Amino acid sequence: MESNNNQNNNGDVSFLEEGNSPSVNIKDIIGIILRNLHWLILFAALGGAAAFYWVQTQPVLYSSGTTFLLRNNSRSNGDGLRESATISSLQKNIIVSSNIENEMMIIRSKNTMREVASRLNLNVSYYGKTKLTKRTKDLYKMSPFTVSFPEDAPSQPFSFSITPVNDTMAEIFISEDVPLKQVAFNKTVYLPFCAVVIEPNALADFNDKDIYKSSVEVVYRPIDMVADIYRSKIQLSRDDQRNSILHMRIVDTSPIRARDILAVVIEVYNEDAVNEKKAIIAETDKYIQARLNELGSELGNMEREMADFKKDNLLLDVSEYGQSYIKSTIAYSEEIVQIESQLSRARYLKEFIEQDDGTGLIPTNFTADIKSVGELVSQYNNNILEIRRYEKSGATQNPVVLEMKSTQLALKDNMLLLINDYINSTKPKLKVAKQKESESVVGMQEAPEKQLHITSLERVQKIKEALYINLLTKREEMYLDRPSTGTNAKIIDPPYVNSSPVSPKKSKTMTMGILLGLLVPVAFYFIARLFDTAVHNKKDIEKYTSMPFLGEIPERDRNDKRNVVVTENGRDSISEAFRVIRANLDYVSHGENEKNVIMFTSFYPGSGKTFISINMAASFAYTSKKTILVDLDIRKGTLAKNFDHSSVVGVTNYLSGRVTDIDSLIVKSDISDNLDLLFSGPIPPNPSELLSNKRLDELVGYLKEKYDYVFLDNVPFGIVADSAIVSHTANVTIFVVRANITDKRMIPDLDNLYKSKRFNNMVLILNSVRFKKKKAYGGYGHYGYGRYGYGGYGAYGYGGYGYGYGGYGYGYGYGYGYGSEDETKPDSKFYKTIFKLTRKNKDNDD
Repeated sequence: MESNNNQNNNGDVSFLEEGNSPSVNIKDIIGIILRNLHWLILFAALGGAAAFYWVQTQPVLYSSGTTFLLRNNSRSNGDGLRESATISSLQKNIIVSSNIENEMMIIRSKNTMREVASRLNLNVSYYGKTKLTKRTKDLYKMSPFTVSFPEDAPSQPFSFSITPVNDTMAEIFISEDVPLKQVAFNKTVYLPFCAVVIEPNALADFNDKDIYKSSVEVVYRPIDMVADIYRSKIQLSRDDQRNSILHMRIVDTSPIRARDILAVVIEVYNEDAVNEKKAIIAETDKYIQARLNELGSELGNMEREMADFKKDNLLLDVSEYGQSYIKSTIAYSEEIVQIESQLSRARYLKEFIEQDDGTGLIPTNFTADIKSVGELVSQYNNNILEIRRYEKSGATQNPVVLEMKSTQLALKDNMLLLINDYINSTKPKLKVAKQKESESVVGMQEAPEKQLHITSLERVQKIKEALYINLLTKREEMYLDRPSTGTNAKIIDPPYVNSSPVSPKKSKTMTMGILLGLLVPVAFYFIARLFDTAVHNKKDIEKYTSMPFLGEIPERDRNDKRNVVVTENGRDSISEAFRVIRANLDYVSHGENEKNVIMFTSFYPGSGKTFISINMAASFAYTSKKTILVDLDIRKGTLAKNFDHSSVVGVTNYLSGRVTDIDSLIVKSDISDNLDLLFSGPIPPNPSELLSNKRLDELVGYLKEKYDYVFLDNVPFGIVADSAIVSHTANVTIFVVRANITDKRMIPDLDNLYKSKRFNNMVLILNSVRFKKKKAYGGYGHYGYGRYGYGGYGAYGYGGYGYGYGGYGYGYGYGYGYGSEDETKPDSKFYKTIFKLTRKNKDNDD
């Protein structure tokens, strides 16, 4: 007993025996759904309505996309993207070569978006309200007017509202603190934050009266802020790793603006690519032209010097004298010319590199003699172009830029080191060639020295002419191959105006709203079940006890104030329930010849034991059984109150010995001639001691001899000892449990009482049961058919016997039923009762 009390105190319901755990019954679930269908429909409708309202109030978002190809004019592998066509061998090492990720970064760069925002005037937005739901609507290119800034645009965001007054005037609302201001169109207006000009839209119809009823909210944001907003909105992805096709998408509140932004982004990107190509060509052309001017001046001076020298010295051509020496001299002279030309190019390249400040491009046409230097120059130029691109995007402090600049210094030192090594290794060759030439000259002592001077001048002239012609050739090749307006991005699928919104999704949101609405009553039901530990029906009791179950008493109507509800020939559900209990009580009796003494008790007051004892006694009296109802609740005397009887004498008078004639204490009831009453009498000061008197046994023994059934209405068990004292006088103990009040955790205690045989022949009655709608139907044929309903599945008795609450029909095994005389015309009131979605009944009181 103590362990069970601990379980109850801790709220533990783990006393379910194995095999008695509740299982899912699809019929019960369907029954629950049908009984609560009105709540499900109501909350589903509310959820759907709330979702519909939410959808109508949310901003509508539209998606637009485009697909384009990043061109590659020199390679077909799709990795080198932003590069000019093959200009010449001079340009091949300074072609811009970036991977796709770099190009994607450029497309979504802040510089690009700032230019897009500036061209489309995205820094000024216009919004209106819809008529019914007052949803904010984007008026891009649909506003009845536009706002411009005649002076410098402000650096801080702001907003105000404009309402047209007529076709020439508008009213401006800034805030509650600032009075309304009427302004004229096309006139400069000075607001607290800046000067603006309001211009009417040529497409707006100012003859439409509705245009004067709606205000337009004007929102200004700085260009940099707008660029950041739309940078985050643009989604850019590759089609495949094997090609250079990109997909670009944007979601915006205006489908037209979404299309325009994508189109202008590609336009700005292409313009930037073309401008970069032209900048490379212009810088190369500038360098070549400067070098041509320098060489042209040197060649002109040399030719004049040579002409003056021959004229002044009347120099003759000695063609045969010292011919062999001359040929040797010429051969060595040519070698010297070649070596000096190489040294000249190396020294010029070294001088150019030393003078470079780290930002210019190094010409590559002087690196043919030093291939290792050519590779470093190509890498150096590529890094310069990459650094310029990052600086153009504003990323001057980018760790990649800083790392590349550090790399440039190392490359510059390595190039100078290689050039110096080349110069140092070439000088000995020049020295040897000159020495050989000197030896040949010695052999030409007879040749005029002036001829040697002319040869020297001619040699230098050839070097200069070769360089000059080479530069002219390269410049012409560059002009022939220069791209005109070639773009990097070729549009495959142009941007489009998508009039179908992507958000909010009406059907999906409505479905979610309905499901959430359905979830509310379902969650409420399961939460209520989770915290509900009260006994509700027979199943709740049978899970926890093996005590015989006598029957269920339906909950009375709230307006029924009667204490005696059973009638002799009554067909109502409660009368039928007491008949079922009366029949079932025969199975726990001790035979027909033994008089039956039946005691009623419960866990606590208010369980309805007095109500049940009264109606049980009346039910037995209607069967011509001589019955007496004895009130042994001598502490309260409730039986007399129920019969409006001012009892002066009763049980306590006999137990105290003041009255010895028991018959003088018995009162005839007006319910039936076979029903007598014995009230409790005056309330004694010592009720427990009085009940312990042996006169109680004498009283009960006398009544057993005189009556067929003796019903003892006793006090609740456990509160006082009275019920335990009286229990030995009863043949049967009926324990009354009140549905919807008694805690399930108390049923194991009741089971312990039954197993310990504290009371004789304990049986149980469940009082005030709220029956569900499914029990209001009778069964066709097998379960008993009646006019009003089905007998059900043995709801109130054993062996399949039962009756339909509210339906008057019951079945017993093979199917039996009865109804009113006219079984062809159903009672409409009955069917209204059956299909009520809820029933509100008052609990049966004592």
